[in-house]
Amino acid sequence: MQEITTNPAKSVCIIGNSYVGAVYKAYENHKSEYPDFKIHFYTAAGRDFPLLDIVDNAVVNVKFSNRKEYDNINSYDAYFIYGDMLSPHGVIQLERELTRSAYSKQVIGCTVTDDISSSCTLKIYNKLIKITQAPVYLMSHNILQQTKLYLNNEQYFKALNTLEKILGDNIYHAFPEELFDNTFVPKDIYYSGSVGIDGRSASQVAGHDRYHMNEQGGRLILDSILRKVMAN
Repeated sequence: MQEITTNPAKSVCIIGNSYVGAVYKAYENHKSEYPDFKIHFYTAAGRDFPLLDIVDNAVVNVKFSNRKEYDNINSYDAYFIYGDMLSPHGVIQLERELTRSAYSKQVIGCTVTDDISSSCTLKIYNKLIKITQAPVYLMSHNILQQTKLYLNNEQYFKALNTLEKILGDNIYHAFPEELFDNTFVPKDIYYSGSVGIDGRSASQVAGHDRYHMNEQGGRLILDSILRKVMAN
């Protein structure tokens, strides 16, 4: 990867659940390669993530962070919320389940919108946009590495378009396409030996190894995040 630099230095806030662990580990282990970025992580795993909130310009109910204080949350140049929101794969799976149950297209569309709108990711987003003018980007929950959902370009990008229509322009931050094989199944190389919220083994922390990414996958996500910051 070419060194990512920007001038002046940019501060980035990443809020999320245990999926953030791989990104955090990648940042901590390669921080010297990102001298022009300051990144703070505020996270809570599993059932603790819905309790994560923004109150009086501070993040509350944080379980793991690389910063001692959680206040002045409105001081960053960009924000990414990486948690529980439907992925393009999740959109397609939900649409197919509802189609099999013979729901109408209108009901299916409303259900997908409701699922996304009721996510904790959206709750945090709606709090942040009230206290900052900086861009706030939303990311999906991780796609299972063992997914049996094999997609072509048309199916995948149609689902991406659905997310963008619901959220608005330039809000959804998609996973980099390098993550996937030619059927949009995540590559094992980015998941095997995955890490959890504080850099420990995901198998140890969460009891499974194919929901989270490893450091290599985390670096792929991190680089995509920083490219987005540079581009805006």
